[in-house]
Amino acid sequence: MGVPTVGRPVLMFLGLISFSAAFALNILAGLGASSGVFKQSTEDVTLKYLTPLTPASWSLFVWDFIYVWLFFMFLYFLAGLCRRGVYEWMYTSPAVLPYGFHVSLLDLPVPPRGLKVYGGWLHTHHPADLWAIRLLVQNGVELYAAWSSISTLMSVSIYLEHYTPTSRCDCATFSLMVLLMELLAWFLLENFYLDEHVRYVLTGYPVVILWLSGSIRVILLTACVMFLVRVPLVTWRHLRRPLYSDPFMVRSPGEIALTQRRVFL
Repeated sequence: MGVPTVGRPVLMFLGLISFSAAFALNILAGLGASSGVFKQSTEDVTLKYLTPLTPASWSLFVWDFIYVWLFFMFLYFLAGLCRRGVYEWMYTSPAVLPYGFHVSLLDLPVPPRGLKVYGGWLHTHHPADLWAIRLLVQNGVELYAAWSSISTLMSVSIYLEHYTPTSRCDCATFSLMVLLMELLAWFLLENFYLDEHVRYVLTGYPVVILWLSGSIRVILLTACVMFLVRVPLVTWRHLRRPLYSDPFMVRSPGEIALTQRRVFL
């Protein structure tokens, strides 16, 4: 006990390097031809390939906002390397952010599963860390995933329009229907099946609302209604059905680790 492990810090730094590279490319893409790397800027490409899914040019600042959010998330990760808990180093125990999560950061981030597993212990002994993970990690991952998902659907629409005989209207309709199904599926999952994992994750709907503002009224209205339902529901559950109401059911990280698979440690 207490001996630092190498695997997780290595994955943290690889994730930070990957994030830094993506951030640098995003800045260069914004500069366009003057960057010496890209021939056109992000805004030029966006205006060149307009679709009904294309967001307003002013909304592209969200990418910068996402990178700032993720930067603070990585700062929190690195701070854990210098902190020691009751049992081991904070980045090791409790394994709220396991190997599987850090590996996913190198490609497509997935929400950490460990918060449900270790949340009761954090709620009792480290409530500030519990909220830091909820705000910085879970909401940061959802923010990135939501914006990237809609960006991908827009790219699919552009590809279908320019490289297949499908009409522009049908291409946009296909992407919008997929987006609507994603919204409905996620709303049902997060509220009725994954509540213990993602109760305080709220950033997805504002992203959809911002992207679609002033364009797709039906899906925009759907996202607004979902968000207006989600916020009071989370508030009510927080007050009436707290996740960790029984302190006697809280197990130590060591006891919990014995029941977890290696990828979740």
